Amino acid sequence: MKTAVNQLKKSIAPYLVMCCLLFCFAACSNGTDSKTSEKKVGSTSPTVAKANATKKAKKSTATTDKQKESRKDKKAKSKNKKTKKDSKKPLTDADKKKLENSVKENQAAIAKDAKNVKAYNTLCVAYIKLGKYDKAIESCKKGLALKPDGKLVKANLKWAEKEKLKNQKKKNEQQKK
Repeated sequence: MKTAVNQLKKSIAPYLVMCCLLFCFAACSNGTDSKTSEKKVGSTSPTVAKANATKKAKKSTATTDKQKESRKDKKAKSKNKKTKKDSKKPLTDADKKKLENSVKENQAAIAKDAKNVKAYNTLCVAYIKLGKYDKAIESCKKGLALKPDGKLVKANLKWAEKEKLKNQKKKNEQQKK
């Protein structure tokens, strides 16, 4: 019995030391005891703490709503640029294999649970990227049947329909030439 207890102590000891160190570091970093929120010995004085608090308050009020909106606009634009660039790149063989594996995995997930909306949605995206727009639209519609208010599924359905129209226009233009 004693050997089992000693082995247990040896195996747990490093984790306990690490937890204690992390707890101490967290408590020291904010100058308060994390459980009681009392000031620790050697921390800043109340006047310095008030001065620091007012500096933080001034910095936080300095950012106006317009600045926040412009940041959001910049983030949205950068996201749109990334998706446009990604959609223009042709798929490599490795990408196609990954997408085909994703299709198989999601079909298996749907076979296990026919009400899995995430699987239908992921299946839709994989089909869009593979250029199988009819199947993509079909899987999105099945997902919408399960969750009619699903914003992501609706957006992917629109995307699939848009890509299908683009593809049809390209084919029509090539046939005219």
